Amino acid sequence: MRLSRSFYRFIYGAIIFSTTLSAQMVTRTFQTAEEGEIFQLPELAAIVTADSGKVRFLAVMDGEHRPAAYADVDAQEQDEILMMNGQRIKTVASLKSRYDALEIGAEIKLGLRRDGQMFLVSFPKIDPEDAPRQVVRTVVGDGSGNTDSIYPMPGLQILLRASEDKILVEKLHGLKEAPPVGTNFQDGDILRKLDGKAMASVNDFRTLYESYPPGQKVTIEVNRNGQSITSTFAKPASPGRVMMMRK
Repeated sequence: MRLSRSFYRFIYGAIIFSTTLSAQMVTRTFQTAEEGEIFQLPELAAIVTADSGKVRFLAVMDGEHRPAAYADVDAQEQDEILMMNGQRIKTVASLKSRYDALEIGAEIKLGLRRDGQMFLVSFPKIDPEDAPRQVVRTVVGDGSGNTDSIYPMPGLQILLRASEDKILVEKLHGLKEAPPVGTNFQDGDILRKLDGKAMASVNDFRTLYESYPPGQKVTIEVNRNGQSITSTFAKPASPGRVMMMRK
């Protein structure tokens, strides 16, 4: 079933960079009115999607948040992808298919268009072992453009989103780090209280939760199939910065 144009997808992407000393996570949230496939381009820590019949970069992380060898590749959000290795790109699926067919280390040449100007960028296909891990989730919200209706919490490996008069919990899968001891969340949980205080909105929860320092004891109550479930844990330190961006 196609989405009504009055509805929007919120695309949540977590780009995780690990080193021998630490791990950094950068998360961003984007909004698009388009339905369809998305493709993650790990070399540029980028998300590609369709927009009005054109294949574009919905998100491209800054050079400092890409693998070092790709930091200087000139690609920006909203650049249109016209060609890949001499072949016309008309859909996200065709881009993904051609990318998947390439061997590691093979040269990728993208023909891009920005502000009416066409140009080429090139870079080698990255070894998956060297690529940042990317976790992308999409949720549907109304067309209000209110990004306060979702709250990614990578430290707890969950995402909160408003659904009618409820605050729903969604698990973030694919993250290597374990969630704090004492947490017990499942997809579909309905968040009720934070430290005994009833939460009326995602933004109410965010405001109170973010006022706590790392290490503070926190209790979150959810409703799961009619039963009250509590998670009590020490608030984890932020694994990185969270940037909210509305398109």
